[in-house]
Amino acid sequence: MTNIRSEDEAAFLKALGKRLRGARERNELSRETVSGRIGRSKDTIEDWENGLSTPTVYALSKAAHLYEVSMDWLIGNDDAPKPEHVAFIRSWGAASNGAREVAIKALQLETQQHEYLKSQPKMVAEPERPPYQAEQE
Repeated sequence: MTNIRSEDEAAFLKALGKRLRGARERNELSRETVSGRIGRSKDTIEDWENGLSTPTVYALSKAAHLYEVSMDWLIGNDDAPKPEHVAFIRSWGAASNGAREVAIKALQLETQQHEYLKSQPKMVAEPERPPYQAEQE
């Protein structure tokens, strides 16, 4: 059976592949690394990025997690790569693509900084609360 794709499906797969490749490159990951972490061959990753094959929902979910983006962003349903940034990016709707890209990059850097700070030990111990004492008359 010959696999004939509609023009819409071919365009979708091309856009998906572009986002997958872009996310991989932004995270400075090789196809080999992605292959090992997602559990698919390097050739399969390359086929996805070139729009030649379709990842399963499970594989797409693993890729989204690895690249720290939403599945909606990967499949083109959203302009924001992070779910919590959707409203902010939409507020830039009238801005040029360059301005939107700057906003997205700023949000990505903020998220990276937040994740880094969460991973660090606390520098100051939280004060202990005194035990509850009943008010005395």
